[in-house]
Amino acid sequence: MRRSGLKVAVCGAAGKMGSEVVEFFQSSGDVVVTHGVEKEGHPSVGQRVHGVPVVEDLSRVVDLVDCLVDFTAPQFTTELLKSATKAKKPLVIGTTNLRGDSLRAMKESTKDIPIVLYPNMAPGMNVLFKYIPDVAKSLGKGFDISIVETHHRTKRDTPSGTARKLAQALKSEMGREPEMLSLRSGDIIGEHVVTFVGEGEMVRLTHLAYSRRAFASGALLAVRFVVEAKPGLYSMFDVLGLR
Repeated sequence: MRRSGLKVAVCGAAGKMGSEVVEFFQSSGDVVVTHGVEKEGHPSVGQRVHGVPVVEDLSRVVDLVDCLVDFTAPQFTTELLKSATKAKKPLVIGTTNLRGDSLRAMKESTKDIPIVLYPNMAPGMNVLFKYIPDVAKSLGKGFDISIVETHHRTKRDTPSGTARKLAQALKSEMGREPEMLSLRSGDIIGEHVVTFVGEGEMVRLTHLAYSRRAFASGALLAVRFVVEAKPGLYSMFDVLGLR
């Protein structure tokens, strides 16, 4: 049975995504964000985000919460993993582009704590992740495949973690890399279009995130899941029952 009144600290709370997560969680009725965490010297430290105090010292709050949520940057995630593991706190990681030391630290941490990690937490996007390989398998090798991903102009990683995940799934099924195009324009939250083109026909599958609430809703489901999970590494497929 899921516990009620879960206490959470959101790392990266002052960012666009972190702020959305704080606001969404606070309206959930069963999850309370007690603190936001930002890096040392961040202008939001000592301020409030949607009524939640922001601190720069994670060690001050880690023992006060049931779960940590991470929407920061890979270099911060590595440090966060150390704190979460030491305090035996479940962790939801929404930070993308983790590589090298960050991935190694995360795998080591999953021996002691449960972690949910996935490049895109929007429930609808994960249904697309689930069934894209089936579409590719059914259409066969006679179709050309492309991925076009579009995000706001300030997005740092190109291509997006979501696009890379889609490309991996398609390559695994069809044995070749799909064509990929990344666009950065305006304030578009996120759009991913996978197109299969055959002789005289085309199949196009699209996921459009028109609000960051899509990712926040998935993160909330991940928190509810991870606090009941055993140590290990989990994805949104586990959270949503898509295995």
